[in-house]
Amino acid sequence: MKLAVAVKVLVICSLSFAHYLQQAQAKEIGQWHEIHFNSNSAVNFHHFLFEMARTKEDIQAQGWKRNLSNNEVRQLSNILSYYKENLTNRGRSAMRTDPELLALSSELTQYTEERTLKFHSPEYQELFENSFPIYLDLLWQQHHSHNQLWLNNLLPLLDKYGDSIQTKIEAKLEHQLFTAKKHAVDIVYRPGHRNGAFTLDTPYTMINSFRSDYRGLASLEMIFHEVAHTSATNILFDKIKTTFKQQGVEKSTSIWHPIMFYTVGTIVEQTLAQDQIQYVQYGTKQGIFTRGYFSSFTLYIEKYWTSHMDSKAPMDATINKIAQEIGLRASKKTTPK
Repeated sequence: MKLAVAVKVLVICSLSFAHYLQQAQAKEIGQWHEIHFNSNSAVNFHHFLFEMARTKEDIQAQGWKRNLSNNEVRQLSNILSYYKENLTNRGRSAMRTDPELLALSSELTQYTEERTLKFHSPEYQELFENSFPIYLDLLWQQHHSHNQLWLNNLLPLLDKYGDSIQTKIEAKLEHQLFTAKKHAVDIVYRPGHRNGAFTLDTPYTMINSFRSDYRGLASLEMIFHEVAHTSATNILFDKIKTTFKQQGVEKSTSIWHPIMFYTVGTIVEQTLAQDQIQYVQYGTKQGIFTRGYFSSFTLYIEKYWTSHMDSKAPMDATINKIAQEIGLRASKKTTPK
């Protein structure tokens, strides 16, 4: 998910991450336009450990090529304990907002067989060096195969529908989808992060190949959803921020994300429907529009944003109508009876 205000606070860390990504030597496994896909063993190991620590799954029951030795179990347990005690307790979105985790990720993206990784924490350095070879030898190929299969299924969809989807997204959001020459995407087997993907402004995306809700046709929607987070939503966000402030409803500016979710999902739905393919967008199928803060905005999206999607109403006028109704409803709640 987009960092919005949070990433702005981490400017130094984000710029450092951008520099690292520009220098990245990890072998790409596929490309579509500006999107460069990687399946990096060190990055995958990190997200795998983070998820094992977060979910408390049995690390020995993850499909290793053979039974782990006592020493291997000990080494993996040691680094898993480090994750539990030091990394997974930093909040829901720590993998995309916490400076230490961002610095750790930036180093991991540099992994090649020829390069020795250097971490800020000597303790983590030792734990990683003792456990990473076990993962490489006994589990990495299985995870990499899943990542490659996920991408092999996605690339034909991008080749067939991607240009049309991109053009429509840019038209509805009034902004280019890509503003950088390269958008790096790390495919990871286990997401680690509670969400199945996240994107930084650098631009950089992590997306998982494990969860069923991110596979098949959903992978087409979700890769565009993530890429749109970097800059394509800038005009949408700025117009909402300005208009909502003018209307006195600036506390509701977070509607930009449900709108973006709906916009990309609807475009993918409509594009596939033109080919007689029935697809239900992610937000609808997964119930995202009916829970959490999304649910408080669904009414306005259905009432007003659908007209913008049908090319019947310009973005400015649509945003203004939404702001006005939010303000009207708020005033009715606060007016004494």
